[in-house]
Amino acid sequence: MKKVYKALIDFIEVHLSVIFFLLLFLSMIGQVFMRYVLNNPSPALYEISSYSFVWVTLLSAAYAKKLNKHIRFNIVIEKFSRKVQIIIEMIFDFIIIFTFVISLYPVISQAFWYKIIKSQVLQIPWTYLIICLPLFMILIIIHNIEGIVKNINELKKLKNLEEK
Repeated sequence: MKKVYKALIDFIEVHLSVIFFLLLFLSMIGQVFMRYVLNNPSPALYEISSYSFVWVTLLSAAYAKKLNKHIRFNIVIEKFSRKVQIIIEMIFDFIIIFTFVISLYPVISQAFWYKIIKSQVLQIPWTYLIICLPLFMILIIIHNIEGIVKNINELKKLKNLEEK
């Protein structure tokens, strides 16, 4: 079960990100070629690059959270002991989880409502663009829960070291 879970998360965050990045890259090259070589810009390639950019950004942000490589402003937090740092991290993780869990259902509902609106050129329902937001939120919730579990285990280790 753990292997299936890890494979699914990796597929979404790594492989899907690569696919959308390749789409973004190829559509940008196609746009440059169409605009400057053929002197005929392509609105379809612009839409593909816009959709791909949003997907790559959100999936990559979730992956950065998974690896704990996201931007952090921890100048003040570094002044505290490791135990206090862990507690502060857990508080922020709980706040994000709470916020995302509350807003997840309305975001999903809104995403599926957008199926009636279609992109101007490709006529792709906006749902396919917007659905990456609830996916991002679910991934962040998962990674924050994993982070809390990891932090609890680290707190237990610190407590055991203090007792010895």
